[in-house]
Amino acid sequence: MLSSLNDQTCLPEAVFVCINQPAAYYGDGSSEHARVCEVNEAAFRQLERMVAGNRFSFPVVLIDRYSPGRAWDAKHYGVGWARKTAMDAALEYARSRRWPLERVLLACMDADTLYPEDYLECQAALFAACPEALALSNPYYHFLEEGLAGAKLLGWKAGTVVAGNVPSGMFPQETVLEGISSSGPAHAGLSDSVPDCSLDVNGAGSDSEKRACAMLHYEVYMRSYALNLMLVGHPYALTAVGSSMSCTLEAYRKIGGISPFKSGEDFYFLQKMLKTGAVLRHSPALSHPSPRLSTRVFFGTGPALNKGVEGQWASYPIYPMSLFGRMQDAYEALPDLYDFLCGPEVPDGLCRPLARKFDFWGAAFGSDWWKPIKAHCGGRKAQFVRACMEKFDALRSLQFLKASYVQDNRQDWLNLRELCHELWGRLGLDRVSVEVFEADDRQLTGWSACRQRRLAALAGIDAGEAGMQGEGQDTGKAGGACIVAPGGWSSLQDLSLEDWESIRDFLFLCERKMQKEQPLLRWS
Repeated sequence: MLSSLNDQTCLPEAVFVCINQPAAYYGDGSSEHARVCEVNEAAFRQLERMVAGNRFSFPVVLIDRYSPGRAWDAKHYGVGWARKTAMDAALEYARSRRWPLERVLLACMDADTLYPEDYLECQAALFAACPEALALSNPYYHFLEEGLAGAKLLGWKAGTVVAGNVPSGMFPQETVLEGISSSGPAHAGLSDSVPDCSLDVNGAGSDSEKRACAMLHYEVYMRSYALNLMLVGHPYALTAVGSSMSCTLEAYRKIGGISPFKSGEDFYFLQKMLKTGAVLRHSPALSHPSPRLSTRVFFGTGPALNKGVEGQWASYPIYPMSLFGRMQDAYEALPDLYDFLCGPEVPDGLCRPLARKFDFWGAAFGSDWWKPIKAHCGGRKAQFVRACMEKFDALRSLQFLKASYVQDNRQDWLNLRELCHELWGRLGLDRVSVEVFEADDRQLTGWSACRQRRLAALAGIDAGEAGMQGEGQDTGKAGGACIVAPGGWSSLQDLSLEDWESIRDFLFLCERKMQKEQPLLRWS
């Protein structure tokens, strides 16, 4: 990845690489762990030689948390500690040079994620144009084509594998890179030296096709969750992807840095940012995370794929839209709640209409959850509303959804169809053609009138409602013919790989459009 950072149109001022692993990998008898130790040693020595040979157009700081005596102990290991170590080092680097922290951008990138050559330039421009933004949740899209074929659409200049021929899934564990800049916003990341992070989906019914379907299923879960949040105006409506987030160093300092959780560190990091200020959620340049299976973290893409290929989707349901509406009804009723609580009579509890709207808050926090907030808001309604929104945050929202709905492939399919219907009408697809989406996004996905008709068939939208009468056959691919399969889907299990691709790409395009229309998320 460091090699490809040389090809970025906006070079970082410095890059911080944390090669790390648990100390327990040494001598535990596992051949896989022994291989990780070997690869990490080879990667570190290779990087030392490259730095000594001035192979990079920017300073590179190597952080050894893999070797005997320096590897993580039993309590401190994993992606959270890797990110924290590199990001803290970047902060101290900037401080030692007296750089203005509010003008220094810290970008997180991962070794198995692909980035276009204008990735950092786009981020620098976004923060320059929006100085109130503390952080960015960069949009993402998983490639399924073999190798870097899909990436060529974005003007890729592929880098080299730092450690030689690294087997898939064996790249140095969480080789974290962080980068910073003083003259313009700075950057941080993890490598483009990618073992093959794509999926070869040739062969119907093959293991690779199952993996591809699992990847698309997981991405549909993520996008349906995000879109439902966006549709109701939820205050935490963004997606946390650790390899695709950035912030100013001043914002990083202000929130006390990143919490080193073994999993979910990105989720909690962006949640803290939203409680502090504004967060961007749109960028012209996408990241392309790896769709590989992994057991290195407790939740996230890798574990989801491990479960998904076995048909275990209990942790990743497509939630009904009504539950998101219930959450938003409560948020919107917070000013009324304050007025009721501060009326002429001091209430012992909530009136029945408000009690119904906040019943799940009571289940989460106890029936008197509002009393300490009211006592400490200083008689200010805005402070009361803000404190309530901070209390029922992104984590509490997810917990409410999980407690209110049990995953079921048949009901999930109905929930997904309902969401597609809503998006179809909300974004104007019943009135205009595929041109409602940006040309660059359509090029990336291969979206066409044919794909749109397929999505309409999947969602049960007839040709008249879809506004597609008289359209010619068009697959978006040279020499192809448009074939829309007949209906009859009753469960997520009925979906083919092509069905999953059509749904994923439709949700991606809708999310991109909505992010562009409201790129800055701010409520604090």
